[in-house]
Amino acid sequence: MEPKEEPKKELMRNIKLALALKYAKTDPFPALILDNLYLGSIGAAFSKDKLLELGITHILVIASEIQELHSGEFHYKQVHLEDNGTEDLLGVLSECFGFIDSARTFGKVLVHW
Repeated sequence: MEPKEEPKKELMRNIKLALALKYAKTDPFPALILDNLYLGSIGAAFSKDKLLELGITHILVIASEIQELHSGEFHYKQVHLEDNGTEDLLGVLSECFGFIDSARTFGKVLVHW
């Protein structure tokens, strides 16, 4: 990697962090899409009280730069994908579906990116 690429990556990380903080305040509600399966933004993932209220037990994180936000409170699975349009999403679908199916058997799952 060229040295001048590093500041660009740092800038993108900071922009994503600022957007995540904005969504945490403006988009805290996950959407129920199937029984025991919710879809939400990073804002929904930040909303620990709402997740507990909904009975969420598992969280599937589809991102490289997002860490477990509430470690110890939920069962996490992280799939490391970059938000760049070149990742092989099909290559991880089986892994994701396995986690979702298992989670829906024992509780409720939030999927976020």
